Formats: sequence, structure tokens, C-alpha cells
Amino acid sequence: NPEHPIILYLGSSQNAGDETWLVKDLYQALREAHDPRLRQTQLIIRPHPANSDYYAALDLAGLHVIPRKGILPVSEDAFQLFFDSIYHSVAAIMGVSTSGVIDSIIAGKPAIAIIVDEYKERQAQTYHFQHLFRSDAIEIASSAKDCMPIIQALYDGKDTKRIKRETFVRNFLRPRGIEKNVGTIIADEIESLAG
Repeated sequence: NPEHPIILYLGSSQNAGDETWLVKDLYQALREAHDPRLRQTQLIIRPHPANSDYYAALDLAGLHVIPRKGILPVSEDAFQLFFDSIYHSVAAIMGVSTSGVIDSIIAGKPAIAIIVDEYKERQAQTYHFQHLFRSDAIEIASSAKDCMPIIQALYDGKDTKRIKRETFVRNFLRPRGIEKNVGTIIADEIESLAG
């Protein structure tokens, strides 16, 4: 529904196991929220292609698993679907850890990490997650319910991590300059190594 906002949940790899319980918690927290904007929020789940089977039976009004079986964004159509999911969302949420959250940050979207006891150890071992955490470029929630005030603030136009996200992109992802084409940088490096 183009009239209602979208939140994107980025599923994790098979190492995370079944995280649909966290998705259901997030869905329930949205439906029980006091703010009508939160109650009307559509939740798009983007499963990791190696961990999509858990989502097969997930069928709740206003919750969409896209794509249902999970695909890598390697073809033009698959990439466009991934990009559109990010672009039309107010924010991206990750329950465990996924590099897809970095794509969301590159696209200028706020990101929320839900850090719960079940996943703390896995998150601590993930290289990109630790960089995101130390950079303070992502919002942190300790439960699905704790995401609600963060999302509400974003709906109110309060994006407190925007500058830190931009700094993360500049310093960690594009240290040679955002305006420089990465393909050209890589080609130059390969040519210099080849002598």
C-alpha cells in the first residue's frame, strides 16, 4: 500500500538459524503500538538466500516475504528488487547480522540492530557488525518493542545517526572518496600490480 510506510527486515545467513520469532515479535510490536503510523507500517522481510526456508509458512497481514525463497542480488532484476526494497523503506532492521545493512546505509537509510541474548555472541564475531557498532552508525535496540520509539522518531523526521552513517561510508567503505568509481579504483590497482 503506497499510503503506508515500510520497514525492511534483513534476514541473516543460515548460521543464525530460525529468526522468525524475532520477526513475529517485531510484527506484534508494530500492531500493538500507540502511534497509528506504526500500526499501519508494512513489514517487508528479505530472507537470506541460504536461510529462507524458515519464512515459507510466515503469513501475516501487512507482512511480506520478498522474495519468498531468497535470492542473491546478482542479476539485474534481483538487484533492482533488493534496491527497491531498501529505497522504499523508512529503515532497515537486522536481528542477527547481515551485510545487507551496509547496503542500506550506502543508500542513505537508517539501520536498527536488535541485540538480544540469543544472538550477542554471533554478532560479536561478525567483522562488519563490529565496525558498524563501533562507528555508532546504527541504532541499537534490545528487543523488537525497543525498535518502536526509534521508528517513531524516524517518522517524526528525527534521524540522529545520519551524519555518523555518512562518516562510516566515507571512512570505512569509500576511503578514497565517494565521488570515485570503485570499479576504476580496482582496475587501477590491478594494473599497478601487473606492472
